[in-house]
Amino acid sequence: MEREVYDMGLVSEGKLPKHLDCFIIAAGADYRSYKNLEKLVDTGCEIEKLIVFDFPQRHMKSDLEYSYAYCKYESIFIGETIKIKADITDSTTCIPNLISSIEIMSSYDIGLDISCFTKPYFYVLLKYLAFIQMNQLLVFYTQPRAYRFSDESYCSFRSSSGPISVGEVPSFPGTDDRKDERMLVVLLGFDGDLSSEISEIVAPTKTVIVNGFPSFETKFKDISLINNEKLVNLSSKLLYSKSSNPFEIYNTLKALVSEHDDAAINIAPLGNKPMALGACLFAIHNPQVRIIYPYPEKYENITTDSCSLSWVYKLSLQS
Repeated sequence: MEREVYDMGLVSEGKLPKHLDCFIIAAGADYRSYKNLEKLVDTGCEIEKLIVFDFPQRHMKSDLEYSYAYCKYESIFIGETIKIKADITDSTTCIPNLISSIEIMSSYDIGLDISCFTKPYFYVLLKYLAFIQMNQLLVFYTQPRAYRFSDESYCSFRSSSGPISVGEVPSFPGTDDRKDERMLVVLLGFDGDLSSEISEIVAPTKTVIVNGFPSFETKFKDISLINNEKLVNLSSKLLYSKSSNPFEIYNTLKALVSEHDDAAINIAPLGNKPMALGACLFAIHNPQVRIIYPYPEKYENITTDSCSLSWVYKLSLQS
């Protein structure tokens, strides 16, 4: 990351490729699912293959309006489409299902839209692309205009339901060398109970909180702090990183690790996708870091309303 200035920009400003060997998306009925696919097609990008991760848990076929929204990619893109059936609750199925359907070469030009992937899924995907020695790829993300709350209280947001189990993200186990100091870095999200659950499992000697600021909307920063008040009060340090910039969180993590090189580092990416993306890239470049995540019984199918800005990030997977 020190060798080059990071590359990111708004999709609306025309920072789009003319050609992609593959464009990878997650199927869904969320407003943001196909925003970037539409933009690529409208601007004439030549996409050789569209790879769609199809999650049966998300596809409510009995609801015709929902089903139409879920399958909308079929009317947007008319070229070769490869559908990959996958279990949304089990990211270990991601790569076996992918490689049984298509061979992706390290020389390919790849676009990956993380807007509607769960974090464990796109973490595993990026780690695999780094493993096959892919150097660079384009990652797309569309911000939500608003999040859905079950009532008027900002504490009512839930991205999942049912009991959770805290565990490592596959292929991000970190280094287990029994260090006395355990640092937990939490990228704050809206689900405050998830951060507290992770803290209890990890039992860190030091907790660092990173909140998104400037956030997508001004109030989002405050909602994160309010919903995670218990953990914030127990934390050793509170830091801020720009919500839309994964490279800022990368540099924040780099500074933290360099200051605590004698500590076992655990990162919980509970916040928004760009910040989680930066943490993922950092963990790929620094395999001693462990990524942990609260795996729910069920993910909510739609958690946002409408679309805001769309971003494209150029990532260097090789350190």
